[in-house]
Amino acid sequence: MKRSRLIQLAVLGSAPLLLTGCEEERAAFVYESLDACISANQLPAQACRDDFSRAAAQHQQTAPRYVSASDCEADFGAARCESGSGSSSGFFVPLMTGYMIASMLRGGQDWTGNQNSRSPQPLYRTRGSSSWRTSGNILIGSNTGAAKVPARASEPAARAVTMSRAGFGSTASARGSWGG
Repeated sequence: MKRSRLIQLAVLGSAPLLLTGCEEERAAFVYESLDACISANQLPAQACRDDFSRAAAQHQQTAPRYVSASDCEADFGAARCESGSGSSSGFFVPLMTGYMIASMLRGGQDWTGNQNSRSPQPLYRTRGSSSWRTSGNILIGSNTGAAKVPARASEPAARAVTMSRAGFGSTASARGSWGG
């Protein structure tokens, strides 16, 4: 094979790796609870309260849903799931184990003013993992406080997806069901 052909193949093969490093990030804060947000004193207490309420409301609408408690617990662990609420019944969702407040603005300048510049999201930890994921199955990381997250993590999941078997957080399931 010609040398120039080998170089072309090498460049084409590395392109996906280079592109993944270029994903836009947003400034965010990650907290385990409302009290942790208030105690951190990084945001005004009222912003913590407002955004926690918004994340909890999203949790009710967008949390991954399972047809059985055992399927939910296979992904999130024993006693870490609850019966779903709302007009539908007969499904189970993981407990919201944290929440993220992401800036909708590049650079994250407006944390205290306009509520529309912040995007709160419920977060979940899968069984045996210290990392959080959004309801859209986007990996956030395991640190609390100030963080950088993928820009797509600041967009709320469009709707909850009902899962009939375990798989939230796994690579195969992310490609097949969640588009990670």
